Amino acid sequence: MRRWLTPGKLIFIGSVLMIASVVVPFLMAIGRIQSTLFLNAAAVFASLAGMIAGLYGVFEIVQARKRRDQDNQFGPHS
Repeated sequence: MRRWLTPGKLIFIGSVLMIASVVVPFLMAIGRIQSTLFLNAAAVFASLAGMIAGLYGVFEIVQARKRRDQDNQFGPHS
């Protein structure tokens, strides 16, 4: 069964959330958008969610490579 949320997509989603969590406060600081409690909280949660999603994607890639290397080390299972 093929998964629709691959580690690469997780890393991409995490990157987008992290960038948004920097851009929104910057726009608030220069006065382009009004600073509200909701936007501040959204920026913090976007940063947290982006970091978690990106790290989870990286951990999945590392785990898959370790599993592949371990299978290659001992040969195919019969």
